[in-house]
Amino acid sequence: MNRIPVLLIAVSGVCLLVFMLLGINAFRGPIFGTIGPAIPYERPAETRSFEGPTTYPAYRLTEEGRALPIGRVILSSPEEVHLTLFPDLELADPRDQTVLLVETDVKAIWALVPPKSKQEIVLAVRNLAYRVRDQTFRVMRSPAFQDRYRPQLKEIVADAYAKVMSDPAIDLAMDAAREALLVERGEQVADELLPLLLPRVRSAVLDILQPSWAELKRLFAQGEIDLAPLNQAGIDVLRDPKVLEILGREMLALVQAPEAWDLVTLSGRKMIDILIADPRLEILAREVSEDPAFSREMRALEEDVSVTATSVFYRVVGRDETRRPDPLAVRVLRYVLLTRRRFVALVVPTELYERVDPGGLARYVPLRPLERGVSG
Repeated sequence: MNRIPVLLIAVSGVCLLVFMLLGINAFRGPIFGTIGPAIPYERPAETRSFEGPTTYPAYRLTEEGRALPIGRVILSSPEEVHLTLFPDLELADPRDQTVLLVETDVKAIWALVPPKSKQEIVLAVRNLAYRVRDQTFRVMRSPAFQDRYRPQLKEIVADAYAKVMSDPAIDLAMDAAREALLVERGEQVADELLPLLLPRVRSAVLDILQPSWAELKRLFAQGEIDLAPLNQAGIDVLRDPKVLEILGREMLALVQAPEAWDLVTLSGRKMIDILIADPRLEILAREVSEDPAFSREMRALEEDVSVTATSVFYRVVGRDETRRPDPLAVRVLRYVLLTRRRFVALVVPTELYERVDPGGLARYVPLRPLERGVSG
């Protein structure tokens, strides 16, 4: 009877030893036997101050975007790194390919996603944004929201807007946009619009100054004047094709002006920061999400977010049509979640590296081989 616990302990100890040896083999190379030759590269300047582990896995990137383990990279000195390949693999010489030293951060996760999967992720997130917008508008237009929450939301947004407009940085950005748009282009726009506006305004003013007896009686008895001709003149002006052409041209110039973009970006960022910091908005959002009147919309929103999150996750870590998890993507994601700064080496066929999108692996500078060659 006493042999069973002893046997279990022995088996457990052997399993732990095997797992430990496999881990050492993966990170430090074979414990027994030979290892592949070490290829020296110049160490990137941005990694020379790093203090941490010096040995990391190396992968080869396939055309499909899947990473295959091929060896390890060693941060051997502040000036050098060495790439060592597994000896039992038949691989092309890395010096004829592009070798990258990639830091395991969020940028690396996105850089490793194949272009097709990136397009699918963007489409999924865009569709989710549309559904969130529709559900949000459906809630905000409901009588229950109008009666219970609209006054609170209006007050929160009005306070945030007042804080944004009183910010000195906004005043400076607004002055710059005004100088660029109104001062430089205002006179030209006025010269083009005035000939189209004045005849209609003059005609409307004459109609107001020549009223009927009934309108004169209403003016003296009730103090009212009929401004309908002036309103109609404004409508006619906005329907004029020439006016629409001028306004369209100026609106295009407005959205393309760097000063206008700076103003919009700064205002939006400050508005969001103020709203996020306002505890009233958090309380309001929680009350709306817990209100039984909106349970159907909230449930639909939760389902949309869940489905999209799952789809995005499988496209971030999965490769090819089967969505099998990629070992490198999983490793990088693990380090990101653990907030550990680590590195991996990536061997990429040069023709693949040259045609990747700028937001992908092209952000990383290839390692430069050292001239003294391979050390055995």
